[in-house]
Amino acid sequence: MGRYDEFDQGYQDADTDEGFREVPEGAYQVYVDTAEIKEPKDPNKPPRLSLWCKILSGEYNGAMVFPSAPFSHMGMVKGIIAKCGVDVPPNMDALEDMIQRGDLLNRVLDVSVKRNGEYLNARVEGFVRMLNEGGAEEPPPHGDDETPF
Repeated sequence: MGRYDEFDQGYQDADTDEGFREVPEGAYQVYVDTAEIKEPKDPNKPPRLSLWCKILSGEYNGAMVFPSAPFSHMGMVKGIIAKCGVDVPPNMDALEDMIQRGDLLNRVLDVSVKRNGEYLNARVEGFVRMLNEGGAEEPPPHGDDETPF
């Protein structure tokens, strides 16, 4: 019996194009599903603050956008945090604690998506509210969503 046998049938049944859906340029309302400090694969590049955000409605409901900023641009990092509607931490230890506590999760944000060459850039425009405050949407339980992107 192989390590991943329980996934074998799903693998066999899956279409090759399932998964990531690229969204067009525009404005979206999203909620923060995951917030992390992402270590780079290239050791010459700095870590980055990365948000995984799910679109809440419309044709692209459930699709993901990924606002982020490298630690080489701390003003951008602080700007993302401030636009999420939380106090900007005074230092990197406090930032790491905030991420680990999940302080950025389930925040509904306005995000704009624009193309920059071959890449899509997602920019946090501002905090709207906490998820389920004044809305009926129910996200999947954190970490239990079967949608890969």
